[in-house]
Amino acid sequence: MGRGINPTFILLDPHWGSNFRYKSLKQFWAVYPKDAFLENPRGWKVESVDSRGGPVVFKSRTFFGYYRLVRVNKAELFIQTPAEYQTREQGGLTDTLMDSLADSFGVYRANIENLVFASEPGSVLIIFFPMSLVGSNARFKHLLHLLPTDELWKMDIARLKSTQKGVRIVFNDTAVSERLMDASDRSLQIELFVDVLRELNHSVPDENFPAVSAQLEVEKSKPNRFRRFAREKRISFPEFTHHIKAEARDFKLADKEIAKIANAKDVAPGDYDGREAKEKINVLISELVKIVEARVCEFNIAEAIPAFITNVDSLTHELQEDEARTENSLDQEVDYVREVEAEKRKSEYLHLLHEHQFCISTRSATISITTSSLQHCKSRTILSSVRSTWKISANALLNGVDNRLR
Repeated sequence: MGRGINPTFILLDPHWGSNFRYKSLKQFWAVYPKDAFLENPRGWKVESVDSRGGPVVFKSRTFFGYYRLVRVNKAELFIQTPAEYQTREQGGLTDTLMDSLADSFGVYRANIENLVFASEPGSVLIIFFPMSLVGSNARFKHLLHLLPTDELWKMDIARLKSTQKGVRIVFNDTAVSERLMDASDRSLQIELFVDVLRELNHSVPDENFPAVSAQLEVEKSKPNRFRRFAREKRISFPEFTHHIKAEARDFKLADKEIAKIANAKDVAPGDYDGREAKEKINVLISELVKIVEARVCEFNIAEAIPAFITNVDSLTHELQEDEARTENSLDQEVDYVREVEAEKRKSEYLHLLHEHQFCISTRSATISITTSSLQHCKSRTILSSVRSTWKISANALLNGVDNRLR
C-alpha cells in the first residue's frame, strides 16, 4: 500500500473496483483547490463540474454546506452561504445570486484576469446572507451594520490570512426578488459583479479597474442569463420534494449480480450470435428478474404502493418544472442547446418511468420507500437491477443476432 508503514486496518470492498477508485480520485484532485481553504479534503465531495469552465461545486460530507469554486488566473474564489440556517425560499433566492456571481466570473474571466487580485496566488471567500436571516437570527447580529436600507445589498472585505480574503454580502431579499422577477437584461447580474470587484479592488488596488468597470457596464443591456418567474400550478404538489434514483454504486452492485449469474450459468465472455446469443441473454434476464422479485418480497405492499407512486409523481413534477424553465428561457442567453438538454431530460425521465412501471407490473411495487437510509439503498439497488434488465433486453434488440457478452 502506498505510503502505508504500519497498517492497522484493511478493508476489501467488492463493490468498488480499483479502476473506479482511480478514476474518482483523479477527477477529485483535478478540480480540488490548491489553497488549503477547505482543510481536510476527506470531508468534501465533488457535486458537479461545469465543463465549460464555470464553477465546481463541493459538498460537505459532514454537514449541510457547499461551496462554488471558480478560478480566475491565479486566484481561487469560493462562493458560499450558511444554508443550514435558511428557509427554502431564502436558500432558493441566495442560490440564484450565487449562481449569477459564479457565472459572471466565468463569462467575464478574460476581462478581469489581469487585475491585481487575480494575478496573485490566493483565495477569496464570498459569503451571501439574506437580510431577512440577519434580522431574525441572533447568530448573525454581528452583521447588523451591513443591513441594506435603500440599496440592494451592502458588503465589506477583510483579510483572513496572508493569502486569504473574505467578502461578506447582506442583500435585501425582497428587493432582489422583485428585480429578478421576469428580468429582461443583465443589469442586476452586472451590478452585483462590479460591486464585488470594487471591494476586491479596495483590498488590492489596480489602476485598470475603472476601465474594466466601464467594459462591464456595457454588458448590462445584453440578454438576461438569470431570473425568476412565476407559473400557475396545474396541481397542488409540494415544492422541493425528494425522490429516489439509482446511483453509480447501485449500478455496480447490479453489474455484480449479473456477473454472478453469468458465472453460475457458465455464460463465459466471448462472441455469440444467432440462437445461442438469444439463449444466453434470456438466461441473464430471467435470473436477474428472479433476484429482483426475491428482494422485494420482504417489503410491505400496503406501504410500498403509495410511496412508490409518490416517487413517480415527484419525478414527473421535476420534469415539468424543468420544461417550464426551458420554455421561459427562450429569450435568455444560455450556454447549452435547449433541444439537446430537453431531450436528455425526457429520455432519462422515460427510463425511470419504465423502471417503475416494470416494478409495479411484476409485483415489485412492494418496494417500501421510507426515510430509512437502508431502505433507500435497497430501493436504489432494485431500481438499478431493473435498469440493467432493460439494458440487456435493449442490447439484444439493437444487436440482433450478433451479441458480445464481455
